[in-house]
Amino acid sequence: MKWSATFCWVIFSVIATSSGDCFADGGADRDQAKKIFAEAVSLFKNENYETAVKKFRDAHNLYPTWKLQYNIGQCEMILKHYGRALDGFERYLSGGGDDISEERQDEIQRELSRLRDLTGTLMVDAPKGTRVLVDGDERGVAPVVGGIVLAVGEHNVALVRRGVAEYDEAVMVRGRTDVLVALSGDDKGLNVAAPATEQAVQEWEEEEEDSKGEEMPGELEEESRSKMAGAGWVLAGVGGAALLTGVIVGGVSVSKAGDFEEACPDKECLNESDLDRKEQVDNLSLGADVLYGIGAVVATTGVILLIVNIKKENEESRRAKLALVPTVGPGSGGLMLEGRF
Repeated sequence: MKWSATFCWVIFSVIATSSGDCFADGGADRDQAKKIFAEAVSLFKNENYETAVKKFRDAHNLYPTWKLQYNIGQCEMILKHYGRALDGFERYLSGGGDDISEERQDEIQRELSRLRDLTGTLMVDAPKGTRVLVDGDERGVAPVVGGIVLAVGEHNVALVRRGVAEYDEAVMVRGRTDVLVALSGDDKGLNVAAPATEQAVQEWEEEEEDSKGEEMPGELEEESRSKMAGAGWVLAGVGGAALLTGVIVGGVSVSKAGDFEEACPDKECLNESDLDRKEQVDNLSLGADVLYGIGAVVATTGVILLIVNIKKENEESRRAKLALVPTVGPGSGGLMLEGRF
């Protein structure tokens, strides 16, 4: 699913136009939060996503509501801040619970699965009160429970204690892995990540360009057999039709030949009509021979393809270890698991 600005706006507009109930409950800051929310919507429509997401967060901080997390997640997705997008959508689901439709929950769960391929977790081991800065933004204060979710790629991480950056290094984050930075004990300055087995961002972008997806080998083999069987039946049918037509033409040829022999017993006819009859007999005879030859070749090819296909199916059938077979008895029925060992 591509998160283009246009697509996101289609979904976002539904949320935005129904978000009046985000601030339906009373509260001293409700009116101010609604005003900031309206500014965020305007910014989003003008594709100023950086400022829009800040406004959404301001509105949420002033008047917290789980519904705003959806808008925050969308903005962060467009900006390719996948870690923050993941956090926003997870907060939306956990906050909304059963108030969110099953269709919307399924949609977001699918995107969360993809986002987890695009994110890793920064684990921090540092004394209490240490500020954690990622790419210049403060993302938490130690102890950081559960870590900080970041988009895959290189990030600058600084651990600031008593106003001094005791750790300030580039950290590589990989999909679905944890990377640890530490200021404690023997692990001080540690920067270790589990090796990534995939380049998630590149694969996801390629998948977006080719939505057809990769076919499984089993599906390809089955499709190949299906095409072989289809071709076999077609060729056998065409060949059979050609043979049948040849029989018919041959029969007409024999009949015409009989008429010609009656008209010209000695085959020494000189009038024009008899000569035309002889030419028809010769042409029909030649046509029948051609149809016999073509029909035989095509039909034989079709039969061979069908035989090969049947052999392949039988081989696969012999390789099968277990199968469900129906069982029927007096007043009962069911399925039985049958094995071949």
